[in-house]
Amino acid sequence: MLIQMINSWKKLEELKQAGAVEGLQLEFKKEFPATEKVAKTMCAFANAVGGLIIFGAEYDDKMTRKIRSFPGIDLVQQFDNKIEQIAMQVQPAIAVEVSPPIMVPGSAKKCVYSVLVYPGQLQPHQSGYDGKFWVRSGSQSVPLPENIIEKMY
Repeated sequence: MLIQMINSWKKLEELKQAGAVEGLQLEFKKEFPATEKVAKTMCAFANAVGGLIIFGAEYDDKMTRKIRSFPGIDLVQQFDNKIEQIAMQVQPAIAVEVSPPIMVPGSAKKCVYSVLVYPGQLQPHQSGYDGKFWVRSGSQSVPLPENIIEKMY
């Protein structure tokens, strides 16, 4: 599946109707977690084939991880700047694209954000928060094995 930026409610609905499942290139976040967790996911996507993080999304259960709904998160002031600050903690630098807030219909305060993380050009990438190299494995971000890190260098 080719991952693309999502920047409208219509595109979110299309993703849901397609039965999107969290996996190698897609991560659903019900809330805006600690910056270390966001950096870990960004690093993992950059060390793989890139991916999309959707904040304000719920999946059905831990087994299938199929998208259920988009309840949204509270509007975050300067969300794009916060994401770019987190991305700068991944070394070497990675490229991200941040959607504007996608307002949840019928709500004045809840919105969904998507963040597209491009595949890294200078792999391997390391999170500046925990010093670890992360990579995507299925729907999880896992530590990159030492032997692979050495080969990437």
